[in-house]
Amino acid sequence: MRPGRSDASSGEVAEPPSDAQITVLTTMATAPITTASTTTLFWVVVGLWAGCVWADYPVLMSQGHPGGPARCEPIRVAACQDVGYNLTSMPNLVGTELQKDAESRLDSFNPLIQYGCSSQIQFFLCSIYTPMCTPQVATPIGPCRDLCQTVRDRCAPVMAELGFPWPPFLNCSRFPPENNEEYMCMEGPGEKMPLLAPPTPLSRPIHPRPPPRCTRYAHPHKYRYINATSTCAPLCQTNISFTTSDKSFAGVWMAIWAVVCFAVTGFTLLSFVLDSTPFRYPERAAVHLVLCYNLVSVGYLVRLLAGSTSISCYHDPELGLLGVTEGALHTSCALVFLLLYYFTSAASVW
Repeated sequence: MRPGRSDASSGEVAEPPSDAQITVLTTMATAPITTASTTTLFWVVVGLWAGCVWADYPVLMSQGHPGGPARCEPIRVAACQDVGYNLTSMPNLVGTELQKDAESRLDSFNPLIQYGCSSQIQFFLCSIYTPMCTPQVATPIGPCRDLCQTVRDRCAPVMAELGFPWPPFLNCSRFPPENNEEYMCMEGPGEKMPLLAPPTPLSRPIHPRPPPRCTRYAHPHKYRYINATSTCAPLCQTNISFTTSDKSFAGVWMAIWAVVCFAVTGFTLLSFVLDSTPFRYPERAAVHLVLCYNLVSVGYLVRLLAGSTSISCYHDPELGLLGVTEGALHTSCALVFLLLYYFTSAASVW
């Protein structure tokens, strides 16, 4: 009998293994490795290797792997080629994926740059549309919050005089408060002129072309100019031709009659379907007429269930929530239009 081993946690003495158990363990330790055990060991090693690779995959991607966020490319935007750095990465801080698109959007700020409201306005805009990129940092480096606030304090009054608010995508709270190891940002070259009251357009005329404005409309400040399509789009949920109460009343009125129309036409179609006699003139024309108005009511019900904002508005990353002006770019708006226009026309023909 071999002496037992004491268990410190429980204070009891554990029973030692018997001679038979020791013999079995010795036989297993000295037995040759079979084919089955070799295969099992192989797949265990493969599984451990695959787990290590996938665990390191995000690190590889953040260190400049092709397709990762740190992929740098030379700056090809002419206005941003002399700002102090040469590499950028796309998409930029406003979601633009191509440099030519970023350049076209940056061109809309040329009058403000030429106006000279701030000596840092060009650097600030370039740090947003073509942010700095370095292989050592996984994310693009944009402006610091102090730089944004300095430019905003000097240029926002000028934009207000021209009829434009400070853009929502230039909200300074989006940017890091300071440049540190956790959040890197660019502080800018520093302001070269004291902060004075901006001169009025009468005392300092703007010689470059004025920024695009929707002056042909009755309320230009309720529209936004879209540089890509050279058109004006109204702000979503803006009262231009009707008041809020008028639109609410019209929405409730159309919803009630859409439900009534759908119920009546649906019941009529069901009665025609259950009737075993074949449709003859003028019953056949009546069936087609009822079907058309049933689908017209479906168009109004889709708008009622989805909401007017999701049907008639879309979100622009720079300009905010705008009204749809091109249905081809908004599927739900195009669907409702086809239901209303096509089947209303078909009902008129029948």
